[in-house]
Amino acid sequence: MSTLYELTGQYLEIYNLDMDDETKQDTLDSIDWNEDYENKVEGYIKVIKNLDADIEARKNEMDRLKKLNDADKAKKDRMKTTLEESMELTGHDRVDTPLFKVSFRRSKAVEVDMVLLPDEYKKVEYKADKTALKRLLTDGQEIAGATLVENKNLSIR
Repeated sequence: MSTLYELTGQYLEIYNLDMDDETKQDTLDSIDWNEDYENKVEGYIKVIKNLDADIEARKNEMDRLKKLNDADKAKKDRMKTTLEESMELTGHDRVDTPLFKVSFRRSKAVEVDMVLLPDEYKKVEYKADKTALKRLLTDGQEIAGATLVENKNLSIR
C-alpha cells in the first residue's frame, strides 16, 4: 500500500495534468485512489487515537504520582514542624546524633504589604485580554496591535 505522501503526490500529478475534471476523476477511479486514500486516512486516525490513549494514560499516571509526591511533601513538612516545635519546647537549639546534626539557622526575609508599598518598588505585568479583544474584533472594531486570525484545525470524530 502506498504512503499518504505517495498518494498525495499521485493526486497532485493527476490534478496538474492538462485534461478536464471528468477525465482526472476517471483516472483517479481507475487506480482506486479514493479507496487507498480513505484506507490510509483511517490508518492515520487509528494511530492518532492510540497515541491519544497513551497520552491520557501517562497523564493519569503523572497525576497519580503528583498526588503521592504532594502527600509526601505535606508529611515531610508536618514532621519538620513537629521536630521544630519539640526542639523549641525542650530548649534545644542543636541536636547532634551519630548520623545527623540538627540546628536552627537564622535568616532574613522581606515581608511586603502591597497596599503600603510605594509604586517604585512594585513590578507591573501587562497581559492582553484576548476574550474582550476577540469580541471587539468580531464586532468589526479595528484595534492597533490586534488582528483576528482564522485558524483551520483538524477535527476527528
